[in-house]
Amino acid sequence: MVHLGSEQIRRFHEDGYLVLPSLFAFDEIAWVRDEAQAVALRQVPREPWPEEAPEGTIYGVHRSEAVFRRLAAHPRLVHAARDLLDTAPYIHQTRLLPWRSAAATEARFRRDAQAWAALDGLTEAKALTAAVVIEDSAYGSPLSVVPGSHLGKTGAPVALEAGLGSVVLLDANLSYALGRAGDRPYPRLYLVSFNAATNAQATRPRGAPYTAAGAEALIEEVDDCLWPTPWCAAG
Repeated sequence: MVHLGSEQIRRFHEDGYLVLPSLFAFDEIAWVRDEAQAVALRQVPREPWPEEAPEGTIYGVHRSEAVFRRLAAHPRLVHAARDLLDTAPYIHQTRLLPWRSAAATEARFRRDAQAWAALDGLTEAKALTAAVVIEDSAYGSPLSVVPGSHLGKTGAPVALEAGLGSVVLLDANLSYALGRAGDRPYPRLYLVSFNAATNAQATRPRGAPYTAAGAEALIEEVDDCLWPTPWCAAG
């Protein structure tokens, strides 16, 4: 079973992010990529909350789509979240960014903890987001971050390199942006946000599809849950 090493944990807490290259193999992530395209065609995105997501975001697909449920509860993500939060996690929210802008994207920096405190009454920033790259792009980085900003540090943004199947773990209080200013377009991403089970929400959570109503039990999948399925046989 995959767990993070002590050096990886130290770097995450110091920098506010951690890149796990090729955490998922191409054959695992291909199903996710294909389903992202299908979901984008049949689901109408709800109005996003500007504080946490751009236009076109589809919330809560792990509740209705098998592949996104499996990926959100995949042990490689769940165990990483547990190692970094140092407690049992639950899925606070998922966001699918299945579209590719035809225009240059604006790198708008966000802090998830600020949005969740205002919108969901999250009492602490003891949460994180796992950004899964589900499409390669010739246009550069899928994410930009300000290292150490979760600790109040300031500095220039850094564009992260993360290819297909890679995962970027982001502290909830880290300042980050999707893509870089001028990139056209950025890769498709699936964002799975984990909250510590001990990190209470106020009595005003938005509820499905935007967030969990509370610390819902997380049923962890098996490690090979994304391997050969009927879509493989279909070619």
